[in-house]
Amino acid sequence: MHSITQTARCLILFFGLLLCLPLQGYADLPQQVNSGDLITRIAAGKGKVVVLHFWATWCPACRREIPALNELRRRYSKEELMILGVAMDEDPRSVKSYAENREIAYSLVVAKSSVGLDFRVSGVPKTLIYDRSGELTFQGVGYLPEGKLDKTVAKILAN
Repeated sequence: MHSITQTARCLILFFGLLLCLPLQGYADLPQQVNSGDLITRIAAGKGKVVVLHFWATWCPACRREIPALNELRRRYSKEELMILGVAMDEDPRSVKSYAENREIAYSLVVAKSSVGLDFRVSGVPKTLIYDRSGELTFQGVGYLPEGKLDKTVAKILAN
């Protein structure tokens, strides 16, 4: 009986200490992806329009595009449209922190170094839009005004 009580006390103390530790949320960090991972996600989006938005936390133009991407996410169902923000930052923790302090309504991943070369990302923001068959139908480099992004997605969805 004595050892069961000691074991119970130790377990209570252990779990109590766990509750006091700051949660790092490593499982919640955006996934780091390579080019193959992105191609797999594009292929998995077949039947949907897929928007890949290459961005960075330090980029003012990228930050200005977030509301337009959020609006697209709200307007169209996940069955119609897949939006994936591909952060070109090196540290997933900085992306997570940035996203937590803003309302980002779409999925985020962090690009590994090869992604920029493979997807020819020479600057951010860069937006790629694939139609329902998986064909690249739009490339935008630099800031896209909300109206242009919205009209482009609507046109591709209508086809």
